[in-house]
Amino acid sequence: MEPSTILPETLNEMAELTVPHILGLDDLEDVRRLYDIFIPSEQAVKEGFWTGFSPKEELAGKKASLAIFVASGTRRIVPREFQLRATMALHSGKDALIDVGTGYGKTFCMILPALLSPRKITLVVSPLKKLQEMQVLKFRTYGISALAINEDTPNDPKLWEDIASGRFSVLIVQAEQLFVDKGHFPRVARLLSNRKFIKKIIFLMVDEAHCIYTMGTSLYGLPAFHPAWNYLAELRTKLGLKVAVAALSGTLPKHIKNIVKQWLQLDNDDLCNIKLL
Repeated sequence: MEPSTILPETLNEMAELTVPHILGLDDLEDVRRLYDIFIPSEQAVKEGFWTGFSPKEELAGKKASLAIFVASGTRRIVPREFQLRATMALHSGKDALIDVGTGYGKTFCMILPALLSPRKITLVVSPLKKLQEMQVLKFRTYGISALAINEDTPNDPKLWEDIASGRFSVLIVQAEQLFVDKGHFPRVARLLSNRKFIKKIIFLMVDEAHCIYTMGTSLYGLPAFHPAWNYLAELRTKLGLKVAVAALSGTLPKHIKNIVKQWLQLDNDDLCNIKLL
Protein backbone atom coordinates (compact mmCIF):
# COMPACT_ATOMS: atom_id res chain seq x y z
CA MET A 1 0.00 0.00 0.00
CA GLU A 2 1.41 3.40 -0.97
CA PRO A 3 1.90 5.84 1.91
CA SER A 4 -0.52 8.74 2.01
CA THR A 5 2.36 11.23 1.98
CA ILE A 6 2.68 10.81 -1.80
CA LEU A 7 -0.87 12.12 -2.34
CA PRO A 8 -0.82 14.66 -5.20
CA GLU A 9 -1.14 18.28 -4.16
CA THR A 10 -4.15 18.72 -6.43
CA LEU A 11 -6.62 16.33 -7.98
CA ASN A 12 -8.69 18.25 -10.49
CA GLU A 13 -10.08 15.38 -12.54
CA MET A 14 -12.34 12.67 -11.14
CA ALA A 15 -10.49 10.15 -13.34
CA GLU A 16 -7.44 10.64 -11.11
CA LEU A 17 -9.32 9.38 -8.04
CA THR A 18 -10.04 5.63 -7.78
CA VAL A 19 -11.56 3.44 -5.08
CA PRO A 20 -8.26 1.56 -4.44
CA HIS A 21 -6.50 4.92 -4.07
CA ILE A 22 -9.10 6.08 -1.55
CA LEU A 23 -8.92 2.86 0.46
CA GLY A 24 -5.14 3.18 0.66
CA LEU A 25 -5.30 6.55 2.41
CA ASP A 26 -4.67 6.59 6.14
CA ASP A 27 -4.11 10.28 6.87
CA LEU A 28 -7.24 12.12 7.99
CA GLU A 29 -6.06 15.49 6.68
CA ASP A 30 -5.53 14.04 3.19
CA VAL A 31 -9.01 12.50 3.28
CA ARG A 32 -10.58 15.70 4.55
CA ARG A 33 -8.97 17.63 1.69
CA LEU A 34 -10.24 15.18 -0.92
CA TYR A 35 -13.69 15.15 0.68
CA ASP A 36 -13.87 18.95 0.47
CA ILE A 37 -12.67 18.91 -3.15
CA PHE A 38 -14.92 16.20 -4.54
CA ILE A 39 -18.09 15.92 -2.42
CA PRO A 40 -20.53 18.69 -3.47
CA SER A 41 -21.36 20.83 -0.48
CA GLU A 42 -25.06 20.78 -1.33
CA GLN A 43 -25.05 16.95 -1.13
CA ALA A 44 -22.68 16.49 1.80
CA VAL A 45 -23.90 15.91 5.34
CA LYS A 46 -23.84 18.97 7.57
CA GLU A 47 -20.33 19.81 8.75
CA GLY A 48 -21.43 19.58 12.38
CA PHE A 49 -22.30 15.92 11.84
CA TRP A 50 -18.63 14.91 12.07
CA THR A 51 -17.94 16.60 15.42
CA GLY A 52 -19.58 13.76 17.35
CA PHE A 53 -17.19 11.13 16.05
CA SER A 54 -13.59 10.13 16.71
CA PRO A 55 -10.87 10.81 14.10
CA LYS A 56 -10.86 7.09 13.24
CA GLU A 57 -14.61 7.12 12.64
CA GLU A 58 -14.42 10.33 10.60
CA LEU A 59 -11.66 8.79 8.49
CA ALA A 60 -13.83 5.73 7.75
CA GLY A 61 -16.92 7.84 7.06
CA LYS A 62 -15.22 10.23 4.67
CA LYS A 63 -13.39 7.41 2.87
CA ALA A 64 -16.74 5.63 2.47
CA SER A 65 -18.27 8.83 1.09
CA LEU A 66 -15.46 9.28 -1.43
CA ALA A 67 -15.46 5.61 -2.41
CA ILE A 68 -19.18 5.41 -3.16
CA PHE A 69 -19.07 8.81 -4.91
CA VAL A 70 -16.41 7.45 -7.29
CA ALA A 71 -17.86 3.93 -7.58
CA SER A 72 -21.31 5.23 -8.50
CA GLY A 73 -19.97 6.82 -11.70
CA THR A 74 -22.13 9.53 -13.20
CA ARG A 75 -24.79 9.04 -10.51
CA ARG A 76 -22.38 10.56 -7.95
CA ILE A 77 -24.02 9.13 -4.84
CA VAL A 78 -23.31 10.77 -1.48
CA PRO A 79 -24.29 8.82 1.68
CA ARG A 80 -26.93 10.06 4.08
CA GLU A 81 -26.25 10.59 7.78
CA PHE A 82 -27.81 7.32 8.97
CA GLN A 83 -25.85 5.34 6.37
CA LEU A 84 -22.61 6.92 7.57
CA ARG A 85 -23.47 6.31 11.23
CA ALA A 86 -24.02 2.62 10.54
CA THR A 87 -20.87 2.36 8.42
CA MET A 88 -18.63 4.05 10.98
CA ALA A 89 -20.03 1.92 13.79
CA LEU A 90 -19.52 -1.36 11.93
CA HIS A 91 -16.07 -0.34 10.74
CA SER A 92 -15.17 0.36 14.38
CA GLY A 93 -16.32 -3.14 15.38
CA LYS A 94 -19.67 -2.10 16.87
CA ASP A 95 -23.01 -3.71 16.07
CA ALA A 96 -25.87 -1.85 14.39
CA LEU A 97 -29.64 -2.18 14.47
CA ILE A 98 -31.06 -0.43 11.42
CA ASP A 99 -34.81 0.08 11.51
CA VAL A 100 -35.42 1.81 8.21
CA GLY A 101 -38.31 1.40 5.79
CA THR A 102 -38.13 0.14 2.23
CA GLY A 103 -36.86 2.73 -0.23
CA TYR A 104 -34.88 4.82 2.26
CA GLY A 105 -31.51 3.32 1.39
CA LYS A 106 -30.74 0.81 4.12
CA THR A 107 -28.93 -1.37 1.56
CA PHE A 108 -26.13 1.21 1.57
CA CYS A 109 -25.59 0.33 5.24
CA MET A 110 -24.32 -2.99 3.84
CA ILE A 111 -22.64 -1.67 0.70
CA LEU A 112 -20.48 1.01 2.34
CA PRO A 113 -18.81 -1.23 4.97
CA ALA A 114 -18.17 -3.89 2.31
CA LEU A 115 -16.68 -1.26 0.01
CA LEU A 116 -14.22 -0.30 2.76
CA SER A 117 -13.15 -3.94 3.34
CA PRO A 118 -12.59 -5.58 -0.08
CA ARG A 119 -10.07 -8.12 1.24
CA LYS A 120 -12.48 -9.44 3.88
CA ILE A 121 -15.81 -11.27 3.59
CA THR A 122 -19.16 -9.71 4.37
CA LEU A 123 -21.73 -12.43 5.04
CA VAL A 124 -25.29 -11.32 4.24
CA VAL A 125 -28.27 -13.43 5.32
CA SER A 126 -31.16 -12.85 2.93
CA PRO A 127 -34.54 -14.65 2.85
CA LEU A 128 -35.55 -14.84 -0.81
CA LYS A 129 -33.77 -15.85 -4.02
CA LYS A 130 -35.20 -12.90 -5.94
CA LEU A 131 -33.99 -10.52 -3.27
CA GLN A 132 -30.57 -12.21 -3.33
CA GLU A 133 -30.33 -11.69 -7.08
CA MET A 134 -31.22 -8.01 -6.74
CA GLN A 135 -28.70 -7.53 -3.95
CA VAL A 136 -25.90 -9.18 -5.95
CA LEU A 137 -26.56 -6.78 -8.82
CA LYS A 138 -26.61 -3.85 -6.41
CA PHE A 139 -23.26 -4.73 -4.85
CA ARG A 140 -21.69 -5.39 -8.26
CA THR A 141 -22.89 -2.00 -9.49
CA TYR A 142 -20.35 -0.46 -7.12
CA GLY A 143 -17.51 -2.78 -8.04
CA ILE A 144 -17.97 -5.20 -5.13
CA SER A 145 -17.54 -8.90 -5.94
CA ALA A 146 -20.74 -10.54 -4.67
CA LEU A 147 -22.30 -13.98 -4.99
CA ALA A 148 -25.70 -15.40 -4.01
CA ILE A 149 -25.69 -18.83 -2.38
CA ASN A 150 -28.83 -20.93 -2.17
CA GLU A 151 -29.95 -24.44 -3.08
CA ASP A 152 -29.46 -23.61 -6.77
CA THR A 153 -25.77 -22.78 -6.41
CA PRO A 154 -23.85 -25.32 -8.51
CA ASN A 155 -21.58 -27.86 -6.85
CA ASP A 156 -18.64 -26.67 -8.94
CA PRO A 157 -15.30 -27.38 -7.19
CA LYS A 158 -13.64 -24.30 -8.76
CA LEU A 159 -16.50 -22.04 -7.64
CA TRP A 160 -16.35 -23.34 -4.07
CA GLU A 161 -12.59 -23.04 -4.07
CA ASP A 162 -13.03 -19.35 -5.01
CA ILE A 163 -15.64 -18.90 -2.27
CA ALA A 164 -13.40 -20.48 0.36
CA SER A 165 -10.40 -18.37 -0.68
CA GLY A 166 -12.28 -15.08 -0.33
CA ARG A 167 -12.56 -14.41 -4.06
CA PHE A 168 -16.02 -12.94 -3.38
CA SER A 169 -16.02 -10.19 -0.77
CA VAL A 170 -19.79 -10.42 -0.26
CA LEU A 171 -21.67 -13.72 0.12
CA ILE A 172 -25.45 -13.36 0.13
CA VAL A 173 -26.73 -16.56 1.68
CA GLN A 174 -30.09 -18.11 2.49
CA ALA A 175 -30.28 -19.01 6.18
CA GLU A 176 -30.81 -22.70 5.35
CA GLN A 177 -27.33 -22.87 3.78
CA LEU A 178 -25.65 -21.93 7.06
CA PHE A 179 -26.66 -24.89 9.23
CA VAL A 180 -26.82 -28.67 9.28
CA ASP A 181 -30.46 -29.76 9.20
CA LYS A 182 -31.96 -33.27 9.07
CA GLY A 183 -28.75 -34.76 7.74
CA HIS A 184 -28.32 -32.06 5.08
CA PHE A 185 -24.82 -30.53 5.31
CA PRO A 186 -24.69 -27.48 3.00
CA ARG A 187 -21.35 -26.32 1.62
CA VAL A 188 -21.48 -22.99 3.48
CA ALA A 189 -22.13 -24.80 6.76
CA ARG A 190 -19.02 -26.87 6.08
CA LEU A 191 -16.98 -23.74 5.41
CA LEU A 192 -18.16 -22.29 8.71
CA SER A 193 -16.45 -25.21 10.45
CA ASN A 194 -13.15 -23.97 9.02
CA ARG A 195 -11.41 -21.46 11.30
CA LYS A 196 -9.33 -20.14 8.39
CA PHE A 197 -12.53 -19.22 6.52
CA ILE A 198 -14.18 -17.73 9.60
CA LYS A 199 -11.20 -15.44 10.11
CA LYS A 200 -11.89 -13.89 6.70
CA ILE A 201 -15.38 -12.76 7.80
CA ILE A 202 -15.54 -9.17 9.04
CA PHE A 203 -19.30 -8.43 8.98
CA LEU A 204 -22.50 -10.39 9.44
CA MET A 205 -25.45 -8.55 7.89
CA VAL A 206 -28.91 -9.93 8.62
CA ASP A 207 -31.26 -8.39 6.09
CA GLU A 208 -35.00 -8.49 6.76
CA ALA A 209 -34.06 -9.31 10.34
CA HIS A 210 -37.71 -9.53 11.40
CA CYS A 211 -37.64 -12.99 9.74
CA ILE A 212 -35.92 -14.24 12.90
CA TYR A 213 -39.35 -13.91 14.52
CA THR A 214 -41.80 -14.25 11.62
CA MET A 215 -40.08 -17.19 9.89
CA GLY A 216 -37.87 -18.72 12.56
CA THR A 217 -40.27 -18.92 15.48
CA SER A 218 -43.22 -21.23 16.18
CA LEU A 219 -46.29 -19.01 16.14
CA TYR A 220 -49.97 -19.65 16.89
CA GLY A 221 -49.31 -23.33 17.53
CA LEU A 222 -47.74 -23.83 14.10
CA PRO A 223 -44.13 -24.93 13.51
CA ALA A 224 -41.61 -22.36 12.30
CA PHE A 225 -41.85 -21.73 8.55
CA HIS A 226 -38.06 -21.46 8.12
CA PRO A 227 -36.49 -22.66 11.40
CA ALA A 228 -32.97 -21.88 10.16
CA TRP A 229 -33.61 -18.22 11.00
CA ASN A 230 -33.91 -19.28 14.63
CA TYR A 231 -30.37 -20.68 14.50
CA LEU A 232 -28.71 -17.35 13.79
CA ALA A 233 -27.90 -17.06 17.49
CA GLU A 234 -25.62 -20.07 16.99
CA LEU A 235 -23.95 -18.38 14.01
CA ARG A 236 -23.29 -15.24 16.04
CA THR A 237 -21.65 -17.33 18.75
CA LYS A 238 -19.58 -19.27 16.21
CA LEU A 239 -18.31 -16.11 14.48
CA GLY A 240 -17.42 -14.44 17.76
CA LEU A 241 -17.67 -10.85 18.91
CA LYS A 242 -14.88 -9.68 16.59
CA VAL A 243 -17.34 -9.92 13.71
CA ALA A 244 -19.59 -6.85 13.73
CA VAL A 245 -23.28 -7.56 13.17
CA ALA A 246 -25.91 -5.43 11.45
CA ALA A 247 -29.61 -6.27 11.69
CA LEU A 248 -31.64 -4.49 9.03
CA SER A 249 -35.41 -4.30 8.65
CA GLY A 250 -38.29 -1.95 8.03
CA THR A 251 -40.65 -4.14 10.09
CA LEU A 252 -39.49 -4.00 13.69
CA PRO A 253 -42.23 -3.38 16.23
CA LYS A 254 -40.96 -3.46 19.79
CA HIS A 255 -41.60 -7.15 20.54
CA ILE A 256 -39.86 -8.26 17.33
CA LYS A 257 -36.98 -5.85 17.85
CA ASN A 258 -36.38 -7.28 21.32
CA ILE A 259 -36.21 -10.82 19.95
CA VAL A 260 -33.81 -9.77 17.16
CA LYS A 261 -31.54 -8.10 19.71
CA GLN A 262 -31.65 -11.15 21.96
CA TRP A 263 -30.96 -13.68 19.18
CA LEU A 264 -28.12 -11.67 17.62
CA GLN A 265 -26.64 -10.72 21.01
CA LEU A 266 -26.88 -6.98 20.32
CA ASP A 267 -25.70 -5.20 23.45
CA ASN A 268 -27.65 -2.01 24.17
CA ASP A 269 -24.63 -0.38 25.77
CA ASP A 270 -22.52 -0.45 22.59
CA LEU A 271 -25.13 -0.60 19.85
CA CYS A 272 -25.60 1.83 16.97
CA ASN A 273 -29.37 2.06 17.06
CA ILE A 274 -30.88 3.71 13.98
CA LYS A 275 -34.57 4.33 13.40
CA LEU A 276 -36.06 6.54 10.70
CA LEU A 277 -39.64 7.56 11.39
